[in-house]
Amino acid sequence: MAMDPEWQDFMEDIIETVAFEKETIKLNLAQEDIIPQIISHHKKIGIDISESAYINNFNKAICTNTFSIIKENKDKIVESSPFDEAIFDKQLNTGIGQTSPDFFLSNDKVIIGIVSKFTEMLETKSPNHENYLQNFIDRKELEYLPKGYDKFLDYYMNLRENLFLDISQLIELSVGLLNYKNSKKAGILYIYWTPSNYHNIPIYEKHFSEVESFKSKMNSFLSFRAISYDKFWSFYQEDVNFQEQFTSLKNIYNIELQAV
Repeated sequence: MAMDPEWQDFMEDIIETVAFEKETIKLNLAQEDIIPQIISHHKKIGIDISESAYINNFNKAICTNTFSIIKENKDKIVESSPFDEAIFDKQLNTGIGQTSPDFFLSNDKVIIGIVSKFTEMLETKSPNHENYLQNFIDRKELEYLPKGYDKFLDYYMNLRENLFLDISQLIELSVGLLNYKNSKKAGILYIYWTPSNYHNIPIYEKHFSEVESFKSKMNSFLSFRAISYDKFWSFYQEDVNFQEQFTSLKNIYNIELQAV
């Protein structure tokens, strides 16, 4: 069974439509309130892990557990144009350094760099953290960047607001993909975890608005799509190749956060 048709042409919009409920009581939770609740939930279902081990390992685990089975079944994701490469942490040359997506897919039509977020996105930072975006300005090595990319960079270099979205990471990856793609289409799939009641939590509402804003700007240069892990897993509910693994993951990560 092929995955949802939206995957067959990555240029189609698969960003999740989210209606945040305006009349419900908001849970004003901070990062330090959320992580202990996730750990508590996992302990209840038999996953006993310390907070330090959680921070070091669990953010990576959701990506590894999801995309390891994609890697094993890369030829079954899209029947009409099977992926021939599926690899974790593929190194991409930007012209001034290296970058790597959490997971990488390619076939004869498209290359896709996948960026995964679990709880990392709960902490804000400047889009131009430590003036990192300056590295991409007026560089001869980056003459391949499309027209207007400098103005896109300029917007985030001058934005004084701290964001949940890691702009520097996404821009670096976009540069690597644009350098690597040759005649293929290039895209970023940004995949993130949400609790079951995310629509009541301002952190996730703000994060989603940042994703939509970035998407509207990045799509002038390559395809940027975003999706929650829950919706991604749901694509495979009836697919025998993925059903057992993703049903298990949905159960593990189905967490409703509480007020503290």
